[in-house]
Amino acid sequence: MSALCSGSIKSLSRRKNIVWPFCKYIYNMNHQASGGVEFLRRGNNNCLAYRWTKRSAPRPRVSDCEADQRQDDHHGEVRPSDVGHFNANGIMFLPGFLSNMNGGKALALEQFCKQSNYEFTRFDYQGCGESKGEINMNGTVFDVWKDDALAVLDNLTTGPQVLVGSSMGGAIMLLLALERPERVHSLVGIATPNYDKPFEIQIQADGNTKTKTSFDYIGQQNRDILASKSLAIQRPLRFIHGMQDDVVGYESALELANKVESEDVQVILQKSGSHRMSTPEGLQLMLKTVQDLLRINSRL
Repeated sequence: MSALCSGSIKSLSRRKNIVWPFCKYIYNMNHQASGGVEFLRRGNNNCLAYRWTKRSAPRPRVSDCEADQRQDDHHGEVRPSDVGHFNANGIMFLPGFLSNMNGGKALALEQFCKQSNYEFTRFDYQGCGESKGEINMNGTVFDVWKDDALAVLDNLTTGPQVLVGSSMGGAIMLLLALERPERVHSLVGIATPNYDKPFEIQIQADGNTKTKTSFDYIGQQNRDILASKSLAIQRPLRFIHGMQDDVVGYESALELANKVESEDVQVILQKSGSHRMSTPEGLQLMLKTVQDLLRINSRL
């Protein structure tokens, strides 16, 4: 039985803690199913848990202008059925640091995809959530989680994907877009940190608290890529950030927008939004952003 601990992450310039359940660790390839959750083998008898929503039969397409009119008729509310035509695109959600696939954003996206006839994939990083194994919180755990996301993209998804990354998942999302540009339709980063700056991490285990920074768990290669002055990403990209975020300042979204090479980049700020962006208003903003991106031709 592996021991569990809890941790929190915060900006060096901000003091409020956000606490998630800490994770267990793991690492290759093969599917198992258990009560709706499936597993991707990653070696050493370790498994990565995931849930996959497949597309249903094709439905008649609703034109974009018709969908816009329906949205106007419902006061701007996102109505998934308005974009419910069959489409080759899928959506993949990347959780944040020490988080899992069962958060509010992932579940809202899953419901949207079920109603809209889009493939959707959510997963737990090695050792996190419903995955199996133990966590070794060393200097390369970020790199292991990034490899998890790449394995999910390569082995569990089909067609161009809209990558939606939350916090650290947004940074991993950028690395995937650099390594697999042909598999990426567009990107949505929510409270995405700029790895030019370290983040303070407090790990609580066995009654003791240890303080580290984000640079202590990311390998030098990925750190250098994310800290570079330019990111060769050409896909449409949206950075959503809450202006009340006391974990990752919203200035990070502006900095990242300047880094990426794509000209189709928007920074969307929600004045009342916090780091999690999981309020009804935050979820609605995320879904509306994804919906707008899905209307872009998949063959960019």
